Amino acid sequence: MDSIDNLTVNLARLDAIAADSATGVFLDEVTNFPNTADMAYISAIYNRCVLRGLQLIVNPGLKDFDPWLMSRCHYLMSDEGYNGWRAPSPSERPYLSRILVVADTVNNADTAAAISLGARDNGFGYSY
Repeated sequence: MDSIDNLTVNLARLDAIAADSATGVFLDEVTNFPNTADMAYISAIYNRCVLRGLQLIVNPGLKDFDPWLMSRCHYLMSDEGYNGWRAPSPSERPYLSRILVVADTVNNADTAAAISLGARDNGFGYSY
């Protein structure tokens, strides 16, 4: 079965992504506090990315996460509902230059600009 969670299939996908000259991979729906099995899966994905020269972004989508995740990715998307004014959480603070925050309900340029400026003013490395 060609499941989206099948590690063997996903490692082959990483090889194909690298062969297409991509520079990075986005791993969505990553648990923010991984168990042993999750850690093994994420580690395998990260190691293949490093081997193939790909940058890995993991997305737990939450502002609180196990710092272990930062050892298995290049960037982490933390807050999918960032509003532009929230200061970094204790989980985010040590890794600000590698944290992405997202405002997923923005529908106009002025709000997007205000949120991006707020993210920058609060020290986040990236916002979208």
